[in-house]
Amino acid sequence: MGHSHLTIVFGFAALLVPFGSLPAADRVDLGSGEVLFGKILKLTDSEVAIQLGTGGVLTFKRSAIRSFRYAGVDEGAGTARGSREGLGEKGSEGSPKDAPPAPSSSPLPSEAAKGPVLLPPVAENFVLTLENEGIAFSPPAGFQQVAEELPAGVIARFVEPTGLASLAVTQKTVKEPLTEAKKQAVRAYGEVFSSLTVLRNERFKKDGVETQPEAWVVECETEASGQKAHQVQLFTKRGEQLFVLTYTVPSQTHEKHREAIEKCLGSFRLLEAPAAAR
Repeated sequence: MGHSHLTIVFGFAALLVPFGSLPAADRVDLGSGEVLFGKILKLTDSEVAIQLGTGGVLTFKRSAIRSFRYAGVDEGAGTARGSREGLGEKGSEGSPKDAPPAPSSSPLPSEAAKGPVLLPPVAENFVLTLENEGIAFSPPAGFQQVAEELPAGVIARFVEPTGLASLAVTQKTVKEPLTEAKKQAVRAYGEVFSSLTVLRNERFKKDGVETQPEAWVVECETEASGQKAHQVQLFTKRGEQLFVLTYTVPSQTHEKHREAIEKCLGSFRLLEAPAAAR
């Protein structure tokens, strides 16, 4: 298939990695609810670029940003439509110059720069069962589950101890058929990153046979400010509940993760009846 240049929104939480290696970090809150920690490198009316703890740089359209904050500065709360409120003039080292104070209603806590709380690494063939949501899957051995409140729609998130790879599962209510919901998600990708190349977009198969219930896999490569990330997503649906499993790694290491990615995708299953429906 030909490569399509798109960009990513749905399931983006998989890209969020811990930033615990630094004592303080800037923070960017996306309109979709996800939070990024790192160093803000660029902040204009049209774009925001943040460097993550892994070294990767992600660039977002200004309209995708709900608020932002520099480490140690109660600033942020930039508006989502490109207003200069809260932007401040940038100094030569990337720090805010004459930045206005944060409004009293700022949603950002003072300890926002801390990394997520993580559980111990999971063992080989560990199976996580979420009975309320009615799903089960095996995260890669050695990954650590994020043990804190997750953004709306994210029901599980894991990170590699090095912070170079991440895994997330999201849930969303949609009335459209699975194929149409997937198409809408892919089209929505253009609202966040500046570019993305779709490498695979096909029915998911096990041992050469299409799975039931129906599932689709979308594999893509993102690029922002010269940094590339590789992402594989599994889409499946039960009733009006759309589930998306997203595995993200730096492009230069994705082949090393290939076996773990496919094993994780293949382990995902829908339980016969979620506990919430019993």
